Amino acid sequence: MLRTADAMHTATRGAFDVTIQPMWLAMDAAAKRGGWLTDAEMREMRALVDQKALSFDERRVVFDRPGMALTLNSLARGLAADRVGAALARLGVAHAMFDTDVLGAQGTKPDGRPWVARIRHPRDEQRSVGYARVAGCLATSGDYAYFWTPDYSRNHIVDPRRGASPMDFSSVTIFARSGLVADALSTAAFLVGAEEAEALVRGCGAEALFVDKAGNVTPTPGFPFV
Repeated sequence: MLRTADAMHTATRGAFDVTIQPMWLAMDAAAKRGGWLTDAEMREMRALVDQKALSFDERRVVFDRPGMALTLNSLARGLAADRVGAALARLGVAHAMFDTDVLGAQGTKPDGRPWVARIRHPRDEQRSVGYARVAGCLATSGDYAYFWTPDYSRNHIVDPRRGASPMDFSSVTIFARSGLVADALSTAAFLVGAEEAEALVRGCGAEALFVDKAGNVTPTPGFPFV
């Protein structure tokens, strides 16, 4: 997970940063009090966010300064999907669909048709923006999943360089062969915004479905619609 995080950190020029945890927790606490971080508090939190100050190997994780912390929320569910798929394959299960909050599938349904997932509308859970074949992994990041303001302008996806949530997308759905890549990319693409997201996704060999704040739906050319 941390090797993938390093790759995403570089690809997004620091927007994807797993050491955002102190800033995120401070934002969450302030919002629950009915307020927001002051400029001084934001500067204090920014000083604790620096993925380059994180070193690791197979045995340990080390921070270069006190007060730092990390979150693997944009990576762990994807890795779990990969591990589930590998376990099923070892057990001889050729056809399955599974959900670790990242959808994964292999083989087909019993009738030979492909596994299909509904992609919800980010502003109405009862509506859909499309359906996708799942022959690999599908991950979605959305501003609706956890938010601090009714207009979703402050939500759980935060660019630590600015201390703010990006304003281009309301949801990003990624199709990739790896759950770990799909999970990380859904957050990374959300963070870099409309101008850079498609190039980032295609550069990782993945496909995406972007929904902007106005509800406009834009897929990459190979997104597996049904």
